[in-house]
Amino acid sequence: ELRDGYFNAAWRIDLHDGRCAVLKVAPPPDVTVLHYERGIMATEVEVLRRVAGETSVPVPTVYYYDQSHTLLDSDYFLMEWVAGEAYHKLREGFSAEQRDAIDAAIGGSLAQINALTGTYFGYMALPVQRFGTWREAFLGMFRDLLADGQARHVALPIPYAGLLAQVEAAAPVLDEVQTPHLVHW
Repeated sequence: ELRDGYFNAAWRIDLHDGRCAVLKVAPPPDVTVLHYERGIMATEVEVLRRVAGETSVPVPTVYYYDQSHTLLDSDYFLMEWVAGEAYHKLREGFSAEQRDAIDAAIGGSLAQINALTGTYFGYMALPVQRFGTWREAFLGMFRDLLADGQARHVALPIPYAGLLAQVEAAAPVLDEVQTPHLVHW
């Protein structure tokens, strides 16, 4: 089992021919997840394929993706294994010059990813989370975030309704954003 991920369960699969792959499995459909986590595996697969096809950013190849729930109760996909260690674990072992060079390379990759445009604003995974304007998308995301907080009884320093009212009052500035871009969290 691979434990460095944040959402899906993942396992390294060692094949008889010496190759390795990664199996990622989404939570079962009956598991409660946050709004933005719904359909997150479909988003991951779409982003991997899009980045591979439209940029020079190195990403693992997706070998197979299944949403049928015939073999497993959840969505899953199989992708190429990429050997290595997470940068955040190794960062302090590099010199300042090496970190600067690595950070610049990461920045260049993120710039390529962020240059990818779309036809809607919002999340890729679910059509109900797609909007015609950034204002609609942002407010939808914000309302979902508040709903998730309320459902989990998260205490905020001001009432939820007051916070939403403040964000809605400032929302017209979001109309300045005209082109949807892929943003990596």
